Amino acid sequence: MSIPDPIAIEIESDLPRGDELLEQGRRVSADVEVGTTAFLERQGVASEREYRERARESGELVTAFNIGMKDWPSTVEALRAIESACLDRGVRPPDRYQLIPERRMGLPRELREGAPQETGPMLWDEGDWFDLGHVVSHIQPEVGDNMIGSPAGAENALEALKAGSTYVGCLSQFSWRWPYFDNDVAQVSSVVQACGVLAGKADHGVVLDSYLEDGYAGVFHDYASLVGWGMIERWVAGLMGCALSIAWGGLTADPVVKSVVTIALEKANPDRVPAAFVQGDTISYLEDLDRNPAIWSQDALYMFLVQAKYKTGACALSVPFTEVLRIPTWQEIVQVQVMARQLQERIPEMLDSIDWDRLDGLAETLFADGCEFFDRVTTGLTEIGVDVEDPFQVLLAFRRIGPEAIERAWGIGEPDPQLPSGRRPRHPTELIVRTLKERDRLANHASAVVSERAASPGVIVVGSSDVHEMAKTVLSETLRECGVEVVDAGINLDPEDLVGCAEGADAEAVVVTTHNGVAWSFGNLLAEESKKRIPDVSLFMGGMLNEDFEGSDTPVDVTDRLNEIGIQTPTRIEDLVEALVGQPANGESNDE
Repeated sequence: MSIPDPIAIEIESDLPRGDELLEQGRRVSADVEVGTTAFLERQGVASEREYRERARESGELVTAFNIGMKDWPSTVEALRAIESACLDRGVRPPDRYQLIPERRMGLPRELREGAPQETGPMLWDEGDWFDLGHVVSHIQPEVGDNMIGSPAGAENALEALKAGSTYVGCLSQFSWRWPYFDNDVAQVSSVVQACGVLAGKADHGVVLDSYLEDGYAGVFHDYASLVGWGMIERWVAGLMGCALSIAWGGLTADPVVKSVVTIALEKANPDRVPAAFVQGDTISYLEDLDRNPAIWSQDALYMFLVQAKYKTGACALSVPFTEVLRIPTWQEIVQVQVMARQLQERIPEMLDSIDWDRLDGLAETLFADGCEFFDRVTTGLTEIGVDVEDPFQVLLAFRRIGPEAIERAWGIGEPDPQLPSGRRPRHPTELIVRTLKERDRLANHASAVVSERAASPGVIVVGSSDVHEMAKTVLSETLRECGVEVVDAGINLDPEDLVGCAEGADAEAVVVTTHNGVAWSFGNLLAEESKKRIPDVSLFMGGMLNEDFEGSDTPVDVTDRLNEIGIQTPTRIEDLVEALVGQPANGESNDE
């Protein structure tokens, strides 16, 4: 097997064994009774999987939505309002809600109080967990974000089962880093123990969930890698005795492409575990809100058509039109759910309007290429000495290798050093196509500024406070095109990480993107730490510059506050690029 960059990692000899971790989880699971919810009782089923399988066989289409208001009480209030509003309008409520808690839920219980607070609800005690499944009776809960993949995976898995959430995620997040937690062995150990907990209740219909774009698949440049990664996660879940749901979709807008990938992923689902959801388009919405219903309708139509044709049982997850600007209100969630139910009425008569043979043929090719990626990765792991029968060792190896190196070494495209992944994708993801187009546009915009600058730009450190990659990637690639030396500090960073990286690289500027409601807390700490260690380095922030404060109903814009402490906040990425490549190197001046 030809790999352009050989991979070598260190796996210590004294690490935990996967089979022992799984057995620990199963033992704990044996003493736990899987709870029920008001929804499961109303439907007369023991698990959400049972409900979904029944729905798909009867031709009933299912929907879902994400929710995570500023705290748990306001989230409970919103859930009740969503259910009531749908029923009052004679509309069947959504089938499930996916709680989006803040990242502290991923930390071990004893570390949560002292960790940075972000926007989102927390489940602090047994009462909160019980409410998860009982505040509404027509909508089933799922806990995914900051659960199974986290350092608190094992304890969260137990709480979720007792609360009656029988889809529990998110496996893909094993690759995430949580605030001020850097012990990868402890985190992966907790993930495997958590999967042992779920495996112990597999006969009850409990499903391990994974949202591919929350992990490595979200940064791959080839859809073949994404589909192959779904196979890899299913293989690892199988090693742990878990039924796996593969959810995906948020980073793909083209409805035909999304349909093809969804069909290919279903071909790689031999046990026909209903996917938790297909995520609605999260990359195309515009600040001109009147345009977004058209974007939504194309996306939702094809999600429903594929669900009906292939009987996937996967919820269509609609994205409210305002999500590009802020956390949607409950009314805005209801709006797209009502529209979704109306759209469903036409689906049966529209099925014959699609050339399914063509889509199936494209999906078959993609599936075959995904199999090739799977084979390359598993063979490659064996060649570098990883025990591929041990799920702990496999997950730890993946975490230490990283997605860029995995695709560069084992991707199926031909090597091409001119492309960010080092390979020419056979099936380029929509995200990489958009990224390269935006890079080229911004590089052209900045070229004049670069040509007028006498000194070479210094080193610029770029990173993210959360999991979002796209803005960071666009900026990094654009700056490199302009001849700037960029240090990609990564995602899920603490302020101290960025300062340390900048200090070590003798950087001229630090740029951080943020979307998780901590702009002020993160920025303030970044500025304080920078004054102590790198006082001459320029600081920039972009993204969702807001945060929750005591007494505010919605996150407050903190742009002015950040500016007051010396952090620049260009409103457009063009302005940011121009500021970075146009400013003088340390100690120089552009004044003529």
